Amino acid sequence: MRVVFVGVVNSAKPALDALVSCGADVAGLFTIDVKYMVSMSNMEREYFVDFRPTAEKLGIPLKQIKNINDHADEIRSLEPDYIFIIGWPQMVRSEVLSIAPCIGMHPAPLPKRRGGAPLNWQIIDGETESAVSLLRLGEGVDNGDILIQIPFNIGPADYINDVMDRVCELTGLAVERTYPLLATGREAWNPQDHSQATVTRRRRPPDGLVNWNDSSRRIFNLIRAVSHPFPGAFTHCDGQVIKVWRAYVPLGYRPRVRAVPGEVLDFVGGAIIVCTRDYCLGLTEIQVDDRVYLSEPELRQAYAMLAGKVLG
Repeated sequence: MRVVFVGVVNSAKPALDALVSCGADVAGLFTIDVKYMVSMSNMEREYFVDFRPTAEKLGIPLKQIKNINDHADEIRSLEPDYIFIIGWPQMVRSEVLSIAPCIGMHPAPLPKRRGGAPLNWQIIDGETESAVSLLRLGEGVDNGDILIQIPFNIGPADYINDVMDRVCELTGLAVERTYPLLATGREAWNPQDHSQATVTRRRRPPDGLVNWNDSSRRIFNLIRAVSHPFPGAFTHCDGQVIKVWRAYVPLGYRPRVRAVPGEVLDFVGGAIIVCTRDYCLGLTEIQVDDRVYLSEPELRQAYAMLAGKVLG
């Protein structure tokens, strides 16, 4: 079966690998320059895939582009039976959708959590169950028929990179399971129950701001949700930006009476203890401007700088 592949986010790599292992004839690979994506998105390099070595090794024609919708004629000339668009940051318009059935991946239990940043919002909201969904792309937002849906769990201490690793693995598995069905015309498309749909919005930079008047669990969830390779949760102190990359809820610690949310209280168990609305958090990896404090001696040094101050 002849396919065209479009992708750049890290979930795209296991999808392409699965297609190749299943014997797909990958007629073309469209991607975006990784350096360009990093500069445009503020995401870390690891969030994206450089497909050039893979394409060269496998002999797949590769083209680096800016917008897939500007290349409909090139895709049409490749005469694909299917177009796999996985790990792609743009909406796909009708000029591409009309060429051949387009298959995308959404890391959410559709019809729940259509829209932007589903993994981040699921962690922020404390969700413990999700799914990798392959679906037929159309004019709407993640509302197409579902080809396969593989559930997975989100642990209470999982960070976004842990969940993304799980999504990558299951994306490859989903393609591996469905490709033989597509190739032989035995696939089944299941319409979504639109009455059950919910929608999330794309994340914006202010969404990473820590509100110390929130609960310890909600703040911890935010830190988990936007840690590496995302831009990180952040707060302020004395005109400096402080990013919080890792933290935990220190069970058994007793905050000082009348401590205020955001107040730096203590250094215990290798963590900087900060008061929240209902309890406290232990910060175990922070970044003050461009300097990262990770080891216990470094964190002690950071605590000496922050002790008694109120973050926010």
